[in-house]
Amino acid sequence: MEYFQHVLINLLWVVVVMLAVENGCNGCLEKERIALLQLKHSINFANRASLPSWDEDDNKDCCHWERVECNFTTRRVIKLDLGDIRAYWRSDGYWHLNASILLPFESLQSLNLSDNQLHSFVGTEGIGILQNFSNLEELDLNYNYLDNSVLPSLNKLSNLKLLRLAGNELNGSMYVEGIGILSNLTNLEELDLRWTKFGNDILPSLNKLSNLKFLRLARNQLNGSIYVRGKF
Repeated sequence: MEYFQHVLINLLWVVVVMLAVENGCNGCLEKERIALLQLKHSINFANRASLPSWDEDDNKDCCHWERVECNFTTRRVIKLDLGDIRAYWRSDGYWHLNASILLPFESLQSLNLSDNQLHSFVGTEGIGILQNFSNLEELDLNYNYLDNSVLPSLNKLSNLKLLRLAGNELNGSMYVEGIGILSNLTNLEELDLRWTKFGNDILPSLNKLSNLKFLRLARNQLNGSIYVRGKF
């Protein structure tokens, strides 16, 4: 009996040590700290100075960095509030984000990249990489330069409750190229499509979003009588 107790205690110590190594002394996981620094470099290209608290000093707890929120227990990053960091820096300042940088944030629940002159998600999977985040509930991409090509990938984010796409380069028939595809987002409660170029043909497709509570369509090309059957 004493032998098994000894073995059990040793196993528990191994687990404790492994967790300590994985989480390190920095609060958040080392791989997430490295990813945050890579993200900072991408945001600051070229020669900008945003996010000064995101320091490469190994003794800094990245859970305390500005615009970062971690789970208190697991110390995993759960929220990145990166809106309005790159906006209007320069006329040619489009941001092409390598989406693979985001992969370590496996527990991410909320991602705000709004108002950053974001033009595309590059890399092997592009924006499709976001489907790896099964906990993602809020995605804010307002006021960037994204086009309809992002919509099929967004459809795979089945746990989204909030999706903001206002002020992007979306246009055409959303039933064929967009909302008809986004109809798989059955948990969606808020959808922001202001300042896009959609007309009345998008409206019947909105019925598919059965849990929708807040819908913003201002400054579109809607006209005439509008009738949408079903519940919003």
